Amino acid sequence: MHRRVNGPSTPSSGAYTSYMSEKPRNKRCFPTDQGGEFMKIALCSPSLEPHFVGLAKGRYLDHLFEALAQRGPEHTFIRYIPEAEGDTLERRQEHVGRFLTEHAVDLFVITDPFIGEEQTWHKEWFGRTKVAALLLEWSSPEVKDGRQPDERNNEPTGQAPGFLRSCDLVLTPTDSLKQAVASSAGIQAEKIDVISGGIDPLFGPVEITEQHLSRYGIPGRYVLCAGTGLSGRQGKALIAAFGMACRELDDPLSLVIADDAVGQEREKLLALADAAGVRERLLWTGPVDGEELASLYGGAELLAFLGTEGSFGFPLLEAMACGTPVLAPDRGEWNELGDNAIYRVKPCNAEQLHIGLKVLLNVGSSRSFLVDKGKMQARKYQWRACAEKALRAFSEACRKRVAIFAARSTVRTGSINRLQLLLPVLTEKYDCDLYVGNGSGLSEHFLRNRKVRLFRHEEFPERAEDYKAILYQVDYTDPEASVPEFVRQHPGIVLVDDEEPSGAVSLLSAEAGTFVVHHEETARWLQENGCKSVKLLRKPVKLPVMVSAIMDRDFTFASCGRIEPGDGLDSALDGIRRLIDSGYDDVRMWAAGECDPDYRERLLAHAEELGVSDRVELIGPLGEDEYGSRMIRSDVCLFLRKPGSGELSGDLLDMMSYGKPTVVLGAGAHLELPDDVVRKTENDTGEGKRLSDAMLHLYEDKELRKKMRKQSRAYVAANHSASRYANRVLSLIEGNEENENTEEIDGFETDVPQPVPEPAAEEAPPILDAGPEPGATGNEAEVSPATGNALTLGPNRIRRIRKGKAVRCYFSFDLATLPPGVTIKSAVMHIPARTNAIRVHRISADWSAQAVARRKPRVRPKPIFSSVRKLSRGAAVFRWDCTQLARMWQTGAMSNHGVYAPAVSAVRKPWLSVEYGYEGDMR
Repeated sequence: MHRRVNGPSTPSSGAYTSYMSEKPRNKRCFPTDQGGEFMKIALCSPSLEPHFVGLAKGRYLDHLFEALAQRGPEHTFIRYIPEAEGDTLERRQEHVGRFLTEHAVDLFVITDPFIGEEQTWHKEWFGRTKVAALLLEWSSPEVKDGRQPDERNNEPTGQAPGFLRSCDLVLTPTDSLKQAVASSAGIQAEKIDVISGGIDPLFGPVEITEQHLSRYGIPGRYVLCAGTGLSGRQGKALIAAFGMACRELDDPLSLVIADDAVGQEREKLLALADAAGVRERLLWTGPVDGEELASLYGGAELLAFLGTEGSFGFPLLEAMACGTPVLAPDRGEWNELGDNAIYRVKPCNAEQLHIGLKVLLNVGSSRSFLVDKGKMQARKYQWRACAEKALRAFSEACRKRVAIFAARSTVRTGSINRLQLLLPVLTEKYDCDLYVGNGSGLSEHFLRNRKVRLFRHEEFPERAEDYKAILYQVDYTDPEASVPEFVRQHPGIVLVDDEEPSGAVSLLSAEAGTFVVHHEETARWLQENGCKSVKLLRKPVKLPVMVSAIMDRDFTFASCGRIEPGDGLDSALDGIRRLIDSGYDDVRMWAAGECDPDYRERLLAHAEELGVSDRVELIGPLGEDEYGSRMIRSDVCLFLRKPGSGELSGDLLDMMSYGKPTVVLGAGAHLELPDDVVRKTENDTGEGKRLSDAMLHLYEDKELRKKMRKQSRAYVAANHSASRYANRVLSLIEGNEENENTEEIDGFETDVPQPVPEPAAEEAPPILDAGPEPGATGNEAEVSPATGNALTLGPNRIRRIRKGKAVRCYFSFDLATLPPGVTIKSAVMHIPARTNAIRVHRISADWSAQAVARRKPRVRPKPIFSSVRKLSRGAAVFRWDCTQLARMWQTGAMSNHGVYAPAVSAVRKPWLSVEYGYEGDMR
């Protein structure tokens, strides 16, 4: 059972103590907006000195720990108490190691790790445990050089920057402190998160009586002072300014210092006060906290906060919340906290301090303005929001890491295409390290992802133990010599591109690990060679987004893939000649792929003999963009290579994913394809008249082309889903593949092929005969967009969570209810809400049984849509044009887990209005 921290406690004996208690009974626990796995987090805070700044830190930490427990009840929080001062580093390291072993901590959070030399920490103490540093103060080198020797307290040690750079996460309470740490410690700003904190409800307007003040011997009106270094230049300037202000006032005024200065510091301050003529007006309260501190804030004429730059500044906000104006140094952190609600001065300038005291002690518009602004500014700091942001940062820091050996990057290489499919799914949950061999080049789009790092193969051994899982992409055409050795030494999940099964088997000799293959023959050979875990998954294909194009052009046949003798291209040239002889003069053909130069010359010579050389292009391998552009502008595809054992070619599936009528050989795996998905040549051959008959038939039969366009794309979507493939690989990484719906077939696992449903007659969109007849100058795939068909979808899943008057809602829409093969023209989501502002987040993980039990599917922190309406009564319906997102859901480019909105109507459900059409209708 996971339990939560129950606020601060006094430490027990020993180096660490775990503070836990049962969740309160009869009280609902509401989830946070962020998701992720259960985490076990150790929170370590130093022993705080009993002065004002220390107490402010203590309040911050106590409330932070309590808020974390309330907002993340599914996580376990353990409070680690450091050993007493004087312990050796060796003993501290021993205690840390024993603590980590005993509690299996995921993240160790150290608060202010650089207070004193004896508090030095070393990253190697923590092994593979993630480490975070929470910095509540920091002195940059520039600040230290400008301070007096007696002001240099609690400075970071010389080892601080190195330790911070080694941490997995750094947290600061302000953005100014973040920038200072990033600059002086040499840390990337993206590695630092700001956890701003909140204000305790007890800091607010309070009724002040003489009893409150007499407790501290305060005779009447007073200025409350807080900060550090008052025995230096700042204290000297403040007392001098206070003396000048007292001489101008009729009423007596005290300077109350919320601290417990003793010895030389007190004597020095008294001597300064004696010189200014205000010795009898200088008072100390000693350590103050809780309601007494709120009373001191509320009773003061103003708060003079003279904290040095880099120190903790939350007393500013606490005083503002109590309605007390604040005078503070003109420095970045205080300006950020106070915004325009503080009176800014140069802290060591007595004249400026004197003017500031006069302005704030006089009842007038300036004082009233700062009081009102201060209350508004303090309300911006809420512990709930702080805890949610901290939990998201912890979840990111605790993310496991996955290693991926990427195959050689070539033009339209299947392995790289699979990497494009996998990375968006993997990086939602894991950080990914890509290992590439010499000569490998990955698209820049991989490296723009912050969750992806790039390494060379030779860097892998020293990091091999850091990964939750290792994925090997193996392309038999370019077997890196190091990969098989890595597979033997570090078993993982091997993704085999087995277009040529025999090549894959000769490459893979390791018996351990899990092999993901596409061909039955490859799977059998691997099993016969001793591989115990073989998964047969259908080849994934990403459905391209269909694009409208309006132009006049010739009827185009296309072929893509390796160009080799016996692939039927010479017969395809004969087919082009036959079409021309039949009176169809608007035909062309292009073929792209690697080709032996001699064979290419033979094909060109044959085209010259037939008189069609001006109608035929033989081009090399195409880049992704050019390939897509050419496919969109093609009408019929030719795939005349014999199929492998048990699986379709990736090139063929690509053609079908574009919704292209395709001619294939009637052999092997092609025989299993429905007749309305592809056109098969007879007798296992593409030679001569049989091929030209098929080309002529598809040219002349427009209705057949339209039907094949719908069904070929639908077949790929149903049987070669990219999202299903990615989620299956994710299940293998997480070790719960046995929960998937798989079927044992002859000793190995395989996906179950899904039939392609024929659209019901009443649901099928009308066919628009807008395209020209054969022999015209254009073709039906390039006509103007039509109006399309409309469909309104209600949520297939919806879960509401009520908290007070607010209703949070998780919901999704099943786009599989659209007719097969259609393209989404537009999609508008309608969200009824009783609110003036709405924000929508994407749900980034499936609604597992565990997530539903917690009533909290995982949600992306950044909104993908937000809107504000004018203030009015009653409910409103927010309209969101989510066409791009809906298309990505439909094509499998992004997993469709639905969306989350923090405030929606409790009466009406959201709905999705979709306009759609078929490829020919959309262009």
